[in-house]
Amino acid sequence: MNVVRDSPDGPPANLEPTSRPWIRTVGLCAPALLCMWIAFVVTSVVLSATQSALAAPKLASGAVAIKAKDTSAAKVDFQEAAVHLATSNAAISNPGLKPLESVPFVGALYKTVVLGSDASVHGAIAATAASDLAGDWEGSNGKPAVFSAG
Repeated sequence: MNVVRDSPDGPPANLEPTSRPWIRTVGLCAPALLCMWIAFVVTSVVLSATQSALAAPKLASGAVAIKAKDTSAAKVDFQEAAVHLATSNAAISNPGLKPLESVPFVGALYKTVVLGSDASVHGAIAATAASDLAGDWEGSNGKPAVFSAG
């Protein structure tokens, strides 16, 4: 270490930089990275909730269309709902959100939300297939009915 005195009676002046500059770098970058990750989590949750909210009316109108025996309209509604739910599922099950599983109390809730999101996508796909099946049974879309009244 090079020690230089400004004056014979003054304190020594250190000419070398600190021996641990990485501590300062980590100390400054870690909070910034944590804030960016939290912003990513919030954005993903908001996107997932928004897409799920957009899917709900489509599922309801699809059910109404099935009751009204309009299977082609029901199929379109269920397909649109499946797209919204798939987008919601992609946002909430992003690998960048995996660290949430290790947070106490939040981890179990997060796993449950991901399972429910996966199930909702499969449910919308099944509803689309069911509307096709109902249309085939009734003979809609220019096809003959599977069952006839006679």
